[in-house]
Amino acid sequence: MALQSTTRAHFANAAIGRTAASKSERTKLPLCSLDNAGRVGHSAPVFHVEIRLHAVSEDVSPEELRAFYKANECPMLDKVLERSPSLRLGTTEIALPGTEGARGPAGRVDDLISLRGTTDWPPTALPLLDDGSERDVLAAFEVRESDPPFERTPVSQLVEFLVGHRGSGLATTSRSVE
Repeated sequence: MALQSTTRAHFANAAIGRTAASKSERTKLPLCSLDNAGRVGHSAPVFHVEIRLHAVSEDVSPEELRAFYKANECPMLDKVLERSPSLRLGTTEIALPGTEGARGPAGRVDDLISLRGTTDWPPTALPLLDDGSERDVLAAFEVRESDPPFERTPVSQLVEFLVGHRGSGLATTSRSVE
């Protein structure tokens, strides 16, 4: 049951383009709807998104974090993310129920950071980049034989980014890829 609600929340975030951009830019993506069982119809469009990993060293209020993870307006956090160091991880498809395992390296990192950010509800801080989370991010970013052929950043750039920002909070954002 918890996985279902996490999937729904993650789908909602991705479907409206949870980004550091303004709400008007986020709403450019068409929305898909889920039925009561959490399924998307066969005619649902597929949306490709670019995932960025952010290292946030500023304090973020719990209210902004709740808004961020609920895909609501969070103007202060949007500004923090705009000025925070970030790394483009690559592309993936928006998470849909039943496709969670086929999102590739960038999608797995996005899912991992989103899950870590919402494990304790309500959230009080972004997930901390420490040795354990660094190992988990790198493990999620490993290419698997079953991965679709999504574009991704070289692992060496990710390692350099993680090492250079230990102690920061982690967040991911996505934007539509045309």
